[in-house]
Amino acid sequence: MKTFRALGYLNGDGSPVVPDLFWATVEHWAPRWVGLAQPIDADPRLVAELDANLNDLDELGWCVAGDAAAAAWHAPIVGGDIGARQWYVPSLDVLDTLRWTLCEPAPGERARAFVAVATTTVICRRRTDRGIGVPVEPLVTAALDLSLDQARGHETLEQWDPDAGQRVW
Repeated sequence: MKTFRALGYLNGDGSPVVPDLFWATVEHWAPRWVGLAQPIDADPRLVAELDANLNDLDELGWCVAGDAAAAAWHAPIVGGDIGARQWYVPSLDVLDTLRWTLCEPAPGERARAFVAVATTTVICRRRTDRGIGVPVEPLVTAALDLSLDQARGHETLEQWDPDAGQRVW
């Protein structure tokens, strides 16, 4: 906290300096996505074994990320929730098991899902129900994921006024 305050990203009362803290975080936001040959939630037994906790938001678990999450937060995503879903998982062990079990796509084959270890477990602890049938990443994480696309993502962020009223960018 001292470092953030010294850098000018926190006010004296500990509240964030918005949007400066968000854009400073963007500079370091780099999830490592791994493509999978099968959808991540295709095997209910595997989902249960790996503690996805898709039905229990009070527990650490998996969450949808990227465009699907942004669309669930009502970001103005063209096409909405399309394509292979991205998921954050809480640990490298979970990612490795998914990679081994669901396999990576063969060369020239399309990925059916993407998975990354959440950069912080807070993402997998503060999942939310946005009415799409699976937990969704927190609002700020959805915005950070969008920010990675220098053109379309930044344009979406400019046009997005989240219904949660928590715009931090």
